[in-house]
Amino acid sequence: MESPTFDYYRKESHFETTSYSQFNVFDCLQDKFDGNDKKWIDIEIELRDFAKNIDLTKCDKKQDAIGYIEKTFNQVREALCEYLEKIDYSSIDIQSVAIMALKAISGGRNCVIYNFNYTDLSRLYAYVGRTPLFTVHNIHGTLKEKSIVLGFENTPLKYPNLDFMIKYQSDSYNPPDDIRRDLEEAEEVLFFGHTLGSTDHSYFQRFFQREVDVLRTKQIPICIVTFDAKSRRLINREINNMTNDEADVLNINYIQTHGNMSQEDTCNFFKKLAKRTTPNIEISALR
Repeated sequence: MESPTFDYYRKESHFETTSYSQFNVFDCLQDKFDGNDKKWIDIEIELRDFAKNIDLTKCDKKQDAIGYIEKTFNQVREALCEYLEKIDYSSIDIQSVAIMALKAISGGRNCVIYNFNYTDLSRLYAYVGRTPLFTVHNIHGTLKEKSIVLGFENTPLKYPNLDFMIKYQSDSYNPPDDIRRDLEEAEEVLFFGHTLGSTDHSYFQRFFQREVDVLRTKQIPICIVTFDAKSRRLINREINNMTNDEADVLNINYIQTHGNMSQEDTCNFFKKLAKRTTPNIEISALR
């Protein structure tokens, strides 16, 4: 939002003078986030709150106002696509925890990645040292096809015609059926860089509720790689929301890349993971 891309598209969105400019989605986001340290998931929550709480009672032509909102929403999505396409991959830290994680599972034919951001993982394979054997599903579309999914979970709206902001209404939306099935059949689950926020609860709630079921005889190992203790608490809060405050009974191993874990501990974890999925892969220590 601090990039020239956002600023350019925001100005373009105001190029056409209209009486509905107070509903401009760029302005809504800017007003909420200016000067604040917000994470990605909060943008989707703000879009949801904007759609739920908007008041069009003073608009003579409500459908025209909704049409304007949809236009600026699509411009936000277009701006995000353009911004992400400009990211320079040449400066990637090849000793990062992310590359380490990809290396660890790169030879696993039975490994499946569900990618919730818009990163083209194939652009990272050169840093892994091989073409991985895992399967990748892009949950929220791809930049290559200009098909990114932006929005929030299915939510009752005062004005149903604003449902273009709901994820499942996108042409590129991937239903949660596949990931639910794979979670049910998995022998081990690794979450990397995902907040497990409310806009994605539909993908994971059934899995976590099953894992805390008192009748379940064996829980599967769950690993969550997070940044620090604060991130861990936020993720636990989301899991509690999905399990009626029973996150503490889950078989979760937290890997904190910053804070109370040493680089050696992080490296050793991925070495063990690599042995389970990719025999003889070399995992180097972080700098």
